[in-house]
Amino acid sequence: MTRDEHDIQTPFSLRIFVADGDSDGLRIVDKSNWIGKALVFPLALLQQRTVRSELAQTGVYLLLGPRPDGDGDMLYVSEGDPIRPPAGEPDVV
Repeated sequence: MTRDEHDIQTPFSLRIFVADGDSDGLRIVDKSNWIGKALVFPLALLQQRTVRSELAQTGVYLLLGPRPDGDGDMLYVSEGDPIRPPAGEPDVV
């Protein structure tokens, strides 16, 4: 096989749902041909994570929040089956 045959990518689409109408709030991402979900939300919404039915599915989540030193933001990425993070995770607060 040539390098070009390995580089052929399968097209896909992403759908981003802004769940609470706030573009900085919870965003739920669907990828075509994948049964999982991706959730992106601010660390401040972590305590509200149990109220969404999507959190009972397989997927990934990305938490956005301020760095402990106050210098910019940090990103925490994890996966789960279900997505719902275990109590006490992440250790970013």
